[in-house]
Amino acid sequence: MAQSIDDLQSMIVNELRVLEDDIHVTSDGDTLTFYLPSEDLDKARDELDSDLEVLEEHEYEYLVKVTL
Repeated sequence: MAQSIDDLQSMIVNELRVLEDDIHVTSDGDTLTFYLPSEDLDKARDELDSDLEVLEEHEYEYLVKVTL
């Protein structure tokens, strides 16, 4: 993937209304997890050049995993 983790985190913060402190990077550095507002799921799928998986569904948000 051409995007770096820093670039991806910056895009998630700026485009998807996620706080930087709420983005968690796995120890191997190839997966990000974060809560995403429900109304932004389709936008995230369009914006992210990565594999997006919904791990948990809540009333107003999703816990998602992005694999680089």
